Amino acid sequence: MHTVVGDAYVRRRILQDARLNLESEIALNLVRDAGESDYLLLDGASYFGGERKFWVDLYGKCKEKGIKLLAISKQSPALHDEKGRDLVAATYMLSFHPLWIYYPVTRANIHEHLYGDVSIIKLCEESSRVFRCDIMEYLTHYREVPELISPLISISEDPRCIGYPVTLWLAHDFSTPSDSKLLHHHDQVEETLADAGLLDVLRIEELSCNFPDELHGVKHPFEREWIEHV
Repeated sequence: MHTVVGDAYVRRRILQDARLNLESEIALNLVRDAGESDYLLLDGASYFGGERKFWVDLYGKCKEKGIKLLAISKQSPALHDEKGRDLVAATYMLSFHPLWIYYPVTRANIHEHLYGDVSIIKLCEESSRVFRCDIMEYLTHYREVPELISPLISISEDPRCIGYPVTLWLAHDFSTPSDSKLLHHHDQVEETLADAGLLDVLRIEELSCNFPDELHGVKHPFEREWIEHV
C-alpha cells in the first residue's frame, strides 16, 4: 500500500516515482543471473538517477555484465523535427521500408540523465506502429545497431500487440489492475472518507474541478490517460 497526498498531478508524479523504483528493484534482481546473451527491456526512456527515473545501479550492473539494455517508449512527444512536428510520426511518413531503424536521433548525455542513444524503430511490416528505442551507450561500442535490434522483430508479431514487443505487453497486462478491482478500492476509500466525515466536502471540491474530465467521458481519476513527456 502506497499512500499519496496531493492533487492528481502530484499524486501521479509520486506514484510514477514509486513505480520506477519498484521496476528498477525487480530488474536489478533479475539481471544478477543474466549474461551477455540476455536482453533487458525497460518500458520508458533511458533516464537514470533522480526523481521519476530508473536506478543508476541497474544501468551499472547491466553494463558490467554486458547485458543488452534497451528502453522502449510507446510515445515520445518531446522529440520534434526542425519544423516542430512530432519526430516519430514525421520519420514514419518519410520511410518506404517495411522494417527500419533511424539511429541516432540524439546521443546519450549522462549529465542530463540520458544514458542511451535515442533511435526510432519499426519492428513489424504488418503494423504501422513506430516507437522510440533508447540503446545504452556502452552497447554501441562493439556491436552494429541493427544487429542489436533485430531479435526484437521476432517478439513483435504477436496479434495482441502487433508491432510492439510482446514481453513488454505481457508485463503491462500482468501489472495493470482490472477496472473492477480499482472500483472496489475506490468504494473502500469512499467508505473510509464517509466515516471520517470528509466525503461530502471532497465531493463538492471534486464537482468544482472535474467538469472538463466529465465532458471527455472520464468518470474516475484512474481512467485518465497520462502522457509521459520523454
